[in-house]
Amino acid sequence: MRGYGANESCYSRPRRDSMPINQQMSLNNFIQSTSLILKNVNGYNLNADQEKWVRWIKQWTLPNLPKDNPNATPLQMVARVTWWALREGVLDEKNPFSYSNCEYSSGQKIIGPLEVCPQWKSYRAWQVGIAAVQVQNPSDTEVENMSIKAYKPIIGNKVTIKDVLCRAADQAGYKAGTSEYNTICNSSGNLRKSWLLRSHLVGFWFAEIEVRTECLISSVKSWCISADYTAAKQFASNKSAIDKSIADLTTYFKSSSL
Repeated sequence: MRGYGANESCYSRPRRDSMPINQQMSLNNFIQSTSLILKNVNGYNLNADQEKWVRWIKQWTLPNLPKDNPNATPLQMVARVTWWALREGVLDEKNPFSYSNCEYSSGQKIIGPLEVCPQWKSYRAWQVGIAAVQVQNPSDTEVENMSIKAYKPIIGNKVTIKDVLCRAADQAGYKAGTSEYNTICNSSGNLRKSWLLRSHLVGFWFAEIEVRTECLISSVKSWCISADYTAAKQFASNKSAIDKSIADLTTYFKSSSL
């Protein structure tokens, strides 16, 4: 199978799982109904960016997630991970797809799209993408296998890892032919892994595991509950807030309106 040149698209099929960031900046680009089904989560009104991305997740992530997770349905996956993304403040971002938050010994820092978190193995925190997933948790093999599995129905049986990487770059707003696009498409090692996880279908799959095994258990991990900043206080101040937030999101994702 041939590779793609610097100026070639990695996919040609009309079916999409998303739209590039430059087509997403206005909520009106992909919301046809003006009815506000999603009024609030845990009693708090969502801000414009939060609402936009929650609606985006409903339109693009929910219908395209693999349906063979033995521990969660697609509905459960999107509700749980969307809560986590809200709680982490990722859905407050203008471009959550290129989001990359690295924890250093001195604290957390947003790093660039082509940077690799240098201390992520030591400090256990490198969070990426709209799913706010931790890069270090799944193995490289698990991430690559899921990338092929998730995108085979969308791109086709001959889908490659490079296809998924190019798609993630395009979705994040890096156009074909740019240095960012080419670097992401041809990346390796931890940079490649981080960009595969920034593909929303891949990121949501693995982030759901983190949420389910750390935040939805009887002995909730300490990092799931917080009131240190606005989003955490609204959606994760205690276990009841977590459960109510996920329940509200589930109701919205089950509704017929966008």
